[in-house]
Amino acid sequence: MCGIIGAQGHQLNISDQAIERSLKAIEHRGPDERGVWKHKDQNVMLAHVRLSIIDLQSGLQPLSSPDGSLSAVVNGEFYDYQRIRNDLKKWGYEFKTESDSEILLGLYQKYGTSCLDYLRGEFAFILWDQKNQWIFAARDCFGIKPLFYSIRGHQLYLASEVKALKELGVSINWNQEQFFQSLGLSPSVEDTLFDGIKQIPPGHFLIKSWAKDDLRVRKYWDFNYPRAKQKKEVKKEEAIEHFQFLFKEAIRLRLNADVPVGCYLSGGLDSCSILGLAQDLSPNPIHSFTLSFDHVDFDEAKQAQDMAKHVGSPHKLIPISQQDMSAHWEDAVYKSERLIFNGHGVAKYLLSKVVRDAGFKVVLTGEGSDEILGGY
Repeated sequence: MCGIIGAQGHQLNISDQAIERSLKAIEHRGPDERGVWKHKDQNVMLAHVRLSIIDLQSGLQPLSSPDGSLSAVVNGEFYDYQRIRNDLKKWGYEFKTESDSEILLGLYQKYGTSCLDYLRGEFAFILWDQKNQWIFAARDCFGIKPLFYSIRGHQLYLASEVKALKELGVSINWNQEQFFQSLGLSPSVEDTLFDGIKQIPPGHFLIKSWAKDDLRVRKYWDFNYPRAKQKKEVKKEEAIEHFQFLFKEAIRLRLNADVPVGCYLSGGLDSCSILGLAQDLSPNPIHSFTLSFDHVDFDEAKQAQDMAKHVGSPHKLIPISQQDMSAHWEDAVYKSERLIFNGHGVAKYLLSKVVRDAGFKVVLTGEGSDEILGGY
C-alpha cells in the first residue's frame, strides 16, 4: 500500500508546504520514501509516499518514461509483471527501475489507455501524458485501492484519501444525501460522504484534458456473468481442476515480494485455504495472525491455531476485548473515511496495527471470497 496525490489545471498554485502537509496526512500508507514531481510551468503535480515491497532500492516514485513525456505515481501492485516487463524490453522499452509499477509507463506508451486491458492486480494510479496534455487515472477492477478526486474551478485534485485533498486546499463539507444513503447501506460507487469529492468507481478510468478542460470517467471492465441460456454444461471434475489452477496461480503471483509475506487467519474456510496453499507454495514459513475475541460466539482462535499447526505456520494470537473495539472506533473511522456499522472494520484495523508492528508489509487475506463464490 502506498499513497498518491496529483493535481492539474490552469493557474495551479500549490505551495511546497501544502504538498508536504498532504503527504504527511497519508504517510501511514507509505512510511519508507516520498517523492514529488512538478511540471516546469507548475500546472501539473504528482507526489507519492512509498511502502517498499518490490525493488527496495530503486523503486522511488514518481516514475518517468525514458523520453520524459510520461510521469506517473502508482499505489498497489501489478501481478505477473515480470512477463510483461520482458515483453516490453523486447519491444524496445528501457526500464529505469526493477519495480513492478514501471510497466505502466511501457504499456501506456504502446497501447495508450488500452493498457488497462493488460494490467492485473490491485492498483490506483495517476499518469501525466505530456504529448496529449492530459491526466489519465484509474482504479483496479474491484476498487481495492482507493482514488478520490475533486474539480474546483478549472483544477483537478486527486488523492488516495480525502484527508490529503483537504491539505491541498480542497474544502471539506458533508454530503448529506450520501450520508443518509450510506446509513441505508446503499452508498454510491462514485459520490462520497463529502460534498464535491468523488471516487473513481472500480473498473473505471478518468481523463482530464488540459486543452479542452473537460473531464471524462469511463468504464473499462465489469463482471461478465453468462445468462441462463448461455450456460455451458461443465463436468464437476473439470470445474474443480480449473478452480484449483486459478486459485494456485492467484496465490503464487501474490507471494512475489522482496519482503516477508504473512496471512490473516480467521479460522474460516477462506483464510485457511489460502494459508494452506500459500505455505505449500512458499519455501519460507508464512506467519499467520488471528484475532481472539472475548465473546465465545465470535471467537475462532482454536480453529485458527489448529490450522496454523497443521501447515507449520508460525502463529500469533491477538486477544481483543469490546473495550478495545470501542476505544479505537474513532481511529478506524478516521483512517477508513467511511461509516462503520459493526466491529469488523475496527477489528481489522487493530489486527493490521499488530501485523505492521511485527514488521510485515504484505499479508494475504480471504476477504471477499464468499461474495465472489456465491457463499460457502
